[in-house]
Amino acid sequence: MIAHSHFVSIDEIESSLHPDLVVFFLQMFLMNTKKSQLLATTHLQSVMDQDYVRNDMIWFCEKDKAGGSNYYCAQEFKQHKNVSAANSYRVGKYGAKPILGSPIIEED
Repeated sequence: MIAHSHFVSIDEIESSLHPDLVVFFLQMFLMNTKKSQLLATTHLQSVMDQDYVRNDMIWFCEKDKAGGSNYYCAQEFKQHKNVSAANSYRVGKYGAKPILGSPIIEED
């Protein structure tokens, strides 16, 4: 048990870690603390698949046309608790996905 309150911030938690280790670390932190907080950024979508990750714990960042960042929570979409946040994100319901366009480079 983590006895004292702490705030831990980790940018791109999946960097240099195996995806299973990321999931294990998050689960271990959440199960062993009551007073501490963890703020972790990631591009690892499988984190949203974990049953211990609630919609109010998932935040998205999307850039606007001027280059500014907008942040919003998955909970704002008011989906049923049994709807997979990961699947909703993958099909584009939450936004915050890059617009990739065509992979074909056209010649001038």
